[in-house]
Amino acid sequence: MKHIILSIIVSSITCLSCVAKDVPKDSKQFMDFRGKPNFSNSEYAKLYKCQTYEELQKQLIKAIESIAPKKGEEYEDASQINILATCKLALIRVYYLLGKTKEADELLMQLHPVNSSSGAP
Repeated sequence: MKHIILSIIVSSITCLSCVAKDVPKDSKQFMDFRGKPNFSNSEYAKLYKCQTYEELQKQLIKAIESIAPKKGEEYEDASQINILATCKLALIRVYYLLGKTKEADELLMQLHPVNSSSGAP
């Protein structure tokens, strides 16, 4: 699992020092959130309107907080788990793109199954 996550992140980052801060409007990278939302959550839908990676970072944090079950609640369905995992991986990617390696590494370690208190993201 760790290797899959790392390969997704690494393959989506070509050069940290040469990446523009703007999210490309014609990006095909699904973690850039272009096109139309595929999950009905207002905070998640706002990801598709972000113009810069800084905006995307802030909105991903809001989306994660909005999508994650509150303490004592359970996941509604598998799509909620998948969308939450995608948002967390996208946030790790954005942190790396912005040069925030400490934040990216910390979140990546939280997702590692050995460091997780549950099997869910």
